Amino acid sequence: MYKLFLYIKFLLKSTNQHGVQSPFVYELVTNCFYNKSLNEKNRLTALFVKDKKLSGKQMKFVNKLVNYFKKDEEDFSSKKDSILKNSSDKFDLIYFDSPDQFHFNKIITILNTNQFVLINNINNSKKQNDTWGSLVKHPLATVTIDIYFFGLIFFRKGQVKEHFIIRP
Repeated sequence: MYKLFLYIKFLLKSTNQHGVQSPFVYELVTNCFYNKSLNEKNRLTALFVKDKKLSGKQMKFVNKLVNYFKKDEEDFSSKKDSILKNSSDKFDLIYFDSPDQFHFNKIITILNTNQFVLINNINNSKKQNDTWGSLVKHPLATVTIDIYFFGLIFFRKGQVKEHFIIRP
């Protein structure tokens, strides 16, 4: 029952790309979340999801993320002067099956601006939702995105701390 409450709350608070003021997040949403051309299969994604229990929709989303950041890395030479995207960053994905597994204190030494965290099951229970809420408030997490079935945390220096609730 609580999961249904969280989903209704998510639907009421969530937005699409038009409600996003951050250029970084706007470009991520429009060119990744809503880009159907990034659905092509990726060998790296297949290896990633092999041992994970993800739904088809979740696997599709992870595939888009991997393809988007891989493309970003490849397009660096042609987008050096881009205002919206800092293409010089090579992003590495760090995955956790639940918010309970992620602890800033344990991985603080490896976190940098070139990594982002993908956390599954952020709305499966009240405890997991509360844990996600505390991660969103942590000072190291500058950009956090709730897409209901996943939470994304980015560590971007110079970025104002912002939290987004977006319908994927």
